Amino acid sequence: MIEQDYGEVVCFLTTRQYPERIAGKEPALKLAQNAFRKRTKKYELCDDKLYFRKGSRSTSQRVVQASERERLFKEFHDSPSGGHGGLNVTFRKISQRYYWRGLMSYLKIKVKQCQVCQNRELWPHMKVTSKEQKQAKRKTSLKRTAGGKPNSPLTSHVLDTARGSPAANLRIEVYHLMAGQWKKISEGQTNSDGRCPGLLTMEQFIPGIYKILFDTGSYFKANNIKGFYPFVEIVFEIEDVNQHYHVPLLLSPFSYSTYRGS
Repeated sequence: MIEQDYGEVVCFLTTRQYPERIAGKEPALKLAQNAFRKRTKKYELCDDKLYFRKGSRSTSQRVVQASERERLFKEFHDSPSGGHGGLNVTFRKISQRYYWRGLMSYLKIKVKQCQVCQNRELWPHMKVTSKEQKQAKRKTSLKRTAGGKPNSPLTSHVLDTARGSPAANLRIEVYHLMAGQWKKISEGQTNSDGRCPGLLTMEQFIPGIYKILFDTGSYFKANNIKGFYPFVEIVFEIEDVNQHYHVPLLLSPFSYSTYRGS
């Protein structure tokens, strides 16, 4: 919706007067008035803001003018909670609450210009144009763990310092903060060495705020240990996707610690 259309719809819903360009009683203008009135049925005013209703949806989307669109894109895409989620994810986030005609076309242009999304291959049909990108992709595909999974850019290692051994069979969950809410994106269990390979794929590894949840209560119970912490959460931020992030946990029944490893 362009600025002129926005003003015309607001004016009609407020005063029931047609825009000056189609005002009058001529037969040709009557047709234009009927079409305009039919289009305005999709809109409603609430607290001086214009909202759009699509089909039989019970919820409405606030109509966004051009001056607000850049701010919304940064909030739902560029920010840590947005996480550079690519075209479809960003469209879903914005369209849940906001509307403007040409939203998808606008996002296609913005996401295509985002270097982070292109590096993470979240832009549909993206063409690799440089020799370095092709080589990096080939190297990534060749890096495999013993279990056949790609090497994870995020790893963890849990050591039971009270027993002096790795904490095996401890459940781990990984969450990503998206649009202000924690979304679980991965889960696994430590092996006999206390490690959990394959926590994240390269496609999931984007800038943002994450947390790892360690199910320490179940681990203590399975090993007949009286523990004080039913679970441990470690929150951290990924800024540089070209680095490897290692988040270990040193655990005992009445204390735990962590650090940024390599």
